Amino acid sequence: MDGQYHQLKDFQNVTVGVTAINPSPQGTPVTAESQNYKKKWVPSRYHIYKTISTFFGLLWIAPITLLLVFNFMQYSPGASVWCPQGKCAVWNYTGGVDIANAYRLDRNDHDALGALQFGAKALEVWFVFVATSLVYHVAMIYARGSSGLPLGHLMTYVEYSDLRCLFDPILWRSPFPHKKMTGGHRGATIKFFLFSLFAAFMCILANLMGPAVAVLLLPQLQWQDTSMIPISTFQSMAIMEAPTLSALPGCSDADLQARNYSCTTSDTAEALDSWIGSANSFNSHNYNLLESVGYLYGGLSPEGTVTFSVNGSSDVLVFWVPNRQVLQDVTSDHNNFFNTTLQLPADPSFAGYDNALGVSLQRQGPVIGMDMNWYWSNVDVYDVDSTRQIRCYESWSLAFTGKNYTKCSRVGEGWNPASEGTEFFLGNSFGNPTSAVMYSSDKSFFFTSDWNSASAYNPANFATSCFGNGTADPDCDWGAYFDTSWMAPMSNFSSNTITFEFDAPNAKFPQWRYIMEVVMYTEIASYALDPSESNNPMYTVQLDNLPDFPMGPPMQTSIDWMLAALSVSPNGTIPAARKVATDLNAAMEVMADASSSDIDSLLAVGVFVMTTMIWSAQAMSMVPYSFSPPTASDSSVDSTHPLLQRNARLYVWAYGFGTRTSYLGLACTSLGIICVLIRTAILLATSHRQRTAVELVVSAMEHRPSGEFEGLGDNEEKQAKMRFHVDEDSEGKIRFHPRTHPYENMHTPLVPHRQSQGGQSGFSPRDSQSAQGGYFGHRGSQGAWSTHSGQSGFSPRSDPGNPGVSPGESQHSFIPMASAVQPGYNPVAPQPSYSYGHDLGLRW
Repeated sequence: MDGQYHQLKDFQNVTVGVTAINPSPQGTPVTAESQNYKKKWVPSRYHIYKTISTFFGLLWIAPITLLLVFNFMQYSPGASVWCPQGKCAVWNYTGGVDIANAYRLDRNDHDALGALQFGAKALEVWFVFVATSLVYHVAMIYARGSSGLPLGHLMTYVEYSDLRCLFDPILWRSPFPHKKMTGGHRGATIKFFLFSLFAAFMCILANLMGPAVAVLLLPQLQWQDTSMIPISTFQSMAIMEAPTLSALPGCSDADLQARNYSCTTSDTAEALDSWIGSANSFNSHNYNLLESVGYLYGGLSPEGTVTFSVNGSSDVLVFWVPNRQVLQDVTSDHNNFFNTTLQLPADPSFAGYDNALGVSLQRQGPVIGMDMNWYWSNVDVYDVDSTRQIRCYESWSLAFTGKNYTKCSRVGEGWNPASEGTEFFLGNSFGNPTSAVMYSSDKSFFFTSDWNSASAYNPANFATSCFGNGTADPDCDWGAYFDTSWMAPMSNFSSNTITFEFDAPNAKFPQWRYIMEVVMYTEIASYALDPSESNNPMYTVQLDNLPDFPMGPPMQTSIDWMLAALSVSPNGTIPAARKVATDLNAAMEVMADASSSDIDSLLAVGVFVMTTMIWSAQAMSMVPYSFSPPTASDSSVDSTHPLLQRNARLYVWAYGFGTRTSYLGLACTSLGIICVLIRTAILLATSHRQRTAVELVVSAMEHRPSGEFEGLGDNEEKQAKMRFHVDEDSEGKIRFHPRTHPYENMHTPLVPHRQSQGGQSGFSPRDSQSAQGGYFGHRGSQGAWSTHSGQSGFSPRSDPGNPGVSPGESQHSFIPMASAVQPGYNPVAPQPSYSYGHDLGLRW
C-alpha cells in the first residue's frame, strides 16, 4: 500500500526511524509520521447512548431535590397522605374526630404509603444505575493512567453493590504489590487503596440509598406547629395592687374601697368550694398514692368553656397557676375552632386547623408560680414600736434541708407600706371559729442557736439580746439583719412572703400553730387546649414551656387577693358550711389529736396542704395583667415586656427533618447528588464509552500473556494484584497491557534495518548499545532483533498479493520470536496487530 509496511497502519502513536524500501508511485517517500494514527473509531450510536445516559442520570437529581424541598419546608398534606383537594374532613359537629371518616382516611393512607414505597425503590434502582456507571468510569480512569489498574479492581463496578464486597479480601489486598513484583511503587499503591475505599463507600451508599429515600419520601404522622400570630405585648401583673372591678365584676366600687370582699361570694365562693371538694374527695380515697409518691390531685376549676388545674414542678415545690384573663382568650380560640369545623363564621386565621387528626390550640400568656411551705411552730411576736413588729417562727424548716432555723419577718407599715397583716376566721360548726392571721412581709432573716457550730448560718453581729420580753430593741441594727443575703433554700422565703398562721388547739404541741407561707413569681408560659371532646372531655388547659425554677425575684403581693379568693373581709368569718372552712377545721383537728393513726394524720396533712394551695391558686388566677398592641419593634426576647403570640400544633401527615433517620436520609441523598454530578462531569469529559462485562471478558480472553502470571500459580490474590493498562485498538476493542511486569520500563524504540547476511531484513534497537533482544516489548539476553532463520524476530517476506511489491522485494511483516511462539503457530496466517505506546515498548 504505497510502499508502506503491510501492518504499520495498525500502529498508534509510533515513531519509526526509517522509510519504506519501495517509494510511492509519485516518487515521494512515505514515512510513518505522515499518517494520522490517533483517530479512534467511535460508533455514532454511542453519542446517542451517552447523551441519553448522561441526561437520565442527571435527571435523578430532580425528584430528590423535590423531596428535600418538601422536607425543608415541612410540607404537610393534612389529615391524610392522600388529600387531593387539601381538605380531609375528620371533625364532627361535637368538636371531635369522626371515627368513620378517620377509618376511611386510614385505609387510603395505607394504599398511598404502599405506592410511595414502590417510588422509593424506583429511586434506589435509578441511583444504583448511576453509581455503577460512576464506579466503572473511575476504574477506567485508573486503568488508562500510567499505573494501570489491579486486575482485582477490574470488575468492581459489577460487584460493588453487594455488601459482601466489603468483606472481600481481593478488594483490600489488590492495591498492594506482591513480593515478586518490581514495577509497583508507593504512589500507585496509595491510589489503588483509595479506589478500594471509594468502592466501599459506594457500596454503603448504594445500600443505604433505598431506606434513605424512603425516609424522605414517606410522610410521617407528627405534631407540626403553625406560624406564630402576634396578639399583644405583655406589660405587667397587677399583683401588688388591690383587686379592681375588672377582676371582680360582681363587686361595686364601694365594696372594693371598704375591702368588703364578701361581694365575690356568688362568683368565686362556689367555684372555690367546688374545686376544693373535688380535689380532697379524690385524695381522701387514694392515701396509698399520697404515701408512696406524695402526689396530690389538684382538681379542676372552670373558666368559660375550658377548665384548668394547678401545674406542679417536678424538681421543686412550685405550683404554676393559669391566668383567668388568658383562659378567656383560650375560650375565644376554642369557639373559633369549633365554628371552623362547622364552616360557620370564624377568625380566618383558624382556617386549616380542622385539616388535622389532632389539634392543640396554643396561646402565650403570663402565669404565676407559687413556692409554698408548710410546717408548725411556736410564734414569738416582738414590737419595735407602734408601726413595726417582728414575728419569729422557732421551727422554720423545709423538708429537704434537714435543719431547723428560727425565721423572723418584719410586719407593719413602719417597715414598708406593703408589709401589712390582717385576721379572719374559719367558721366551725362544732366550736369556736378558728383564727387565721395573714401577714405580708417584704423581708426576713434566719438564725440558729448553735452559734459556734461550723454549720451555723446567722446574720453578721446578730445578738439574741436584741429580743426582750415581747419587745425588740430599736437600737439594734435591724436594717443590716434584714438585708442579709441568703442562699437557697432560705433565699426563696426571705422576701415578699405571705404567711398564714392558724391558731388551732394541738394536744401534741399546745403552744404551736400551723403555718403556711407562699411567695409568688411571674413567668410567661404556653397555654395548650386539645379541643377534641373524645380526647379531652373537660376541655382542660395545660401549661407548657414552664421553667424548672422561677428566674426572677419573688413579687410583692397584696394580701387582699387572698381575701377576695376566700370571699371574706378583714376580721370577717368564712361560714362554717363552706367547704374551705369545713375541710381545714377537720384536717387541723385530726393533726392535733395525738391518738390519730398515721394514715389519718397523713391524709389530714394532705387535705390541709391541698386546701391552702387551692385557695392561693384561686387568688392568683384572678390577678389581671396589662398589655399593649404588638408593634414591629416588639421582640419575643424582651424578658420584661415579651411579645405574646398564638398558634396551633397540628397532628398531621407531614415531611420534615425532625428525626435522626431523616438526617441520615438528608446525608445520603446529598452524597448521591454529588455522585451524580461527578459522573456527569466524567461523561462530558471523556470520549470512552462504558463497556459491558461481556466485552471486558472477551477482551481478556483475547489477551496473550507475556509472562506476567508466571510463578503465581493459582494464587488468586497475587493474580488480582497484577496491574494492567487499558486502551482501545483501531477497531475500538479493549486491549490489556501488563504494567507490573519486571520489564515494563523499556522506552527504546525499534527501527527496521537490513541484515548484511542472507539478504534478511529485521528490526533492531535504535541504540544497539542499550538494547537487548527478547520477545515483544521486552529486553532479553539477545544482542539484537534477528530474523526467523534460527532465531525469533521480524522477517521480510515476499507478498505476491501486494501490487506495490515485486517478487524478490521485501516488505516487513511481524512474526513472534520462536521462544514466544505457541505450538501450532502459523507464521503465515493473519497475526494480531501490534502497537507501540509512549512507555510500553511493543505490546499486544
